[in-house]
Amino acid sequence: MSAVVEKIDDVLYADGWDDCLVGHGNIFHGTDGQKTVAIYDRDKMVKKMAQEIIEQEQSRDQDQEEGFDPYLEADEYISFNVEGAYLQPGMPVYATFDQQVDFGKVATCDCGQC
Repeated sequence: MSAVVEKIDDVLYADGWDDCLVGHGNIFHGTDGQKTVAIYDRDKMVKKMAQEIIEQEQSRDQDQEEGFDPYLEADEYISFNVEGAYLQPGMPVYATFDQQVDFGKVATCDCGQC
């Protein structure tokens, strides 16, 4: 069970995603100086939305079209409508924590010989 993150006054939060809030961080934003921002677990948001899509589709009692992927639908929605919604400085950060990057491969090319 995850701990509830306490909200801070004057920080922008994404409506409806309180259970995906994992903490706060500080960013430097030009003339606004340092701002505290909310940090959300993006993977948890996708899973939550995908579950909502699955439940909606089941309640419609219709067959799913072949190739329908509620996780892809949720990922695209969040990418465009949540992450892509810039309203003002200090917008939340949507972080992915489960992916591990192999930094040894980041700087190499795709030739397979590096």
